[in-house]
Amino acid sequence: MLIPVRLQFTLINDVQYAPKLRGEGRLAYQLWQDQYRSLYVQILRNNEQSNTEQLVTFSCLLFPVADYWLQKNTPISFPYGVCLETKLVKNSIDNNDGVSLRAILLTFTDIMVAKYTPYCISRYF
Repeated sequence: MLIPVRLQFTLINDVQYAPKLRGEGRLAYQLWQDQYRSLYVQILRNNEQSNTEQLVTFSCLLFPVADYWLQKNTPISFPYGVCLETKLVKNSIDNNDGVSLRAILLTFTDIMVAKYTPYCISRYF
């Protein structure tokens, strides 16, 4: 799936951390927002632990929180996101992105997510 979008993104915070669902370590991520105030997660690193090799570094995909919020309690396989470089919606080729995204979503609160417009990019494809 490669679908072009006309979205402008703004980074809205510094690096944040979430515990991994299994094993030790934590996930490093940043939050982005589009012009409609929708929230996106960018996974930066999968293994944030001192004296440990990082398993994954920087994903160009921004995963839309509104599209995955209701799935936070179930497995997410090969999630789609907006590529920062090409502005195309595409599926992740790494199934670990689904597990990482779910771990990050589980740290969010309903109040935090509710303050952002529930704009789901999935409505347009």
